[in-house]
Amino acid sequence: MAAHRDAMSRHGAGPGKAIEGIAAYLHAEQGLGRVGDTVEVATVAALLDGTCFHQAFLRYYEAGPEAAAASDELARSLARTLARAL
Repeated sequence: MAAHRDAMSRHGAGPGKAIEGIAAYLHAEQGLGRVGDTVEVATVAALLDGTCFHQAFLRYYEAGPEAAAASDELARSLARTLARAL
């Protein structure tokens, strides 16, 4: 794990980078008025990233490396629900 963390760090990558990217996107959307001013974008980014990670984990846990991707409908449902909250 330490070697993996070091390698990811050398490339400017890692688990926190996804959340930072999502938060930056949502912050830009706030600037355009498409996301409410009171939305805590870092929190929403963490929730979205965590939801996606958990779905991937569940599939991998059940079926291993050959697990099927999440359905498009699940992705659409998650996006619709999140968009309503923003």
